[in-house]
Amino acid sequence: MKRYWPYLALILLAILPLVGISSYTMHVLILVIMWSIIGMAWNVLGGFCGQVSFGHAAFFGVGAYTAGILYHHLGISAWWGMPACVVVLIAVSLIVGYICLRLRGAYFALATLALGEVCRIAAENMVWFTQGNLGILVKERTWVGKTWYYYVILLIAVGSYIFIKRVIASKWGYYFVAIREDQDAAESLGIDTTFYKTIALCISGVLTGIAGAFYMNYMGYIDPGIVFSLSDIS
Repeated sequence: MKRYWPYLALILLAILPLVGISSYTMHVLILVIMWSIIGMAWNVLGGFCGQVSFGHAAFFGVGAYTAGILYHHLGISAWWGMPACVVVLIAVSLIVGYICLRLRGAYFALATLALGEVCRIAAENMVWFTQGNLGILVKERTWVGKTWYYYVILLIAVGSYIFIKRVIASKWGYYFVAIREDQDAAESLGIDTTFYKTIALCISGVLTGIAGAFYMNYMGYIDPGIVFSLSDIS
């Protein structure tokens, strides 16, 4: 019976908007589902691979600003920020991985914490590019109501769950766990630990960035203090 619980939960979530829940309840559910994506993404790097990150706000913010900058500077729908942020976040993750993934334990965690602050300060000061503390506003929302935003984020969450589940069940997942349990032993077995930690970082960063791009479309406004400090998201 337990094997069917996820499907029952999904069906329940899918029909909730049809039973006439309030706009505020819908808003809370949208944010809860968005946070679940961020949590699943973090778990790839911090849970399965054992690399504790305090800087995932950076990936969220980069994803949000990818969507916002496309809209503000190029006049392109902010929804294109989702596929665009995949490319951007892979590039960012590779750079971060090259700098940080040679560190271990608390040193890596502190490096990722610094990354989030660097991104926030850069976004505040690059006014010509990010509008600084004025933020970026989407003047025309795609949908007035929240129902379609709910189904979009639910679809992203389901897709993220399926993707992560398949990754963890593959050889990559076994390598992630081996690195988490004993990195030196994994290296002695011939596992390129830096390479696979970089893969975990890319997956984690991209999924977090997609959540950020969605947040930009849903809320219609971002600024550095919001998206580079996840505690302010509400």
